[in-house]
Amino acid sequence: MLGVIVEAVGELIGDAVGSAIAEPWSRRRRRRLQARGRIHAGLRVVEGSLPGLSSRWTHGRWQVDAGRLARHSTLVHVVRLDGAPRTPSFRESFAVDPDCAVFRGVTGQGEVEIAVLRDQVDWFLDRLDMARGERATVR
Repeated sequence: MLGVIVEAVGELIGDAVGSAIAEPWSRRRRRRLQARGRIHAGLRVVEGSLPGLSSRWTHGRWQVDAGRLARHSTLVHVVRLDGAPRTPSFRESFAVDPDCAVFRGVTGQGEVEIAVLRDQVDWFLDRLDMARGERATVR
């Protein structure tokens, strides 16, 4: 019994220390990507069809420029963002970080959802060059 308690306490301490080390490292990594105009995000098609994307989440480093996201040979032209960003559902949290804001983007070929970590939302919207009026409050 004592061994189980010691193991549980050890895991809690390990998680706390690991989190304290990992979070600053992850933040620094995200800033370095942003300096190159990139962001780690997830995209999926909700309506229509876009080459290189499906209805399943596609994660990776996306180059973000005015009105477009690019990754390898996949290019997504975003005309506008519709509605307020939402939080991933419980089911989606297995594929998307629960700390993401999920935006619905309208493209010329359909609609996509774009999952971006909340601490990167302002940078993402500025880089994507979406007008302030098209932005919704992110909670």
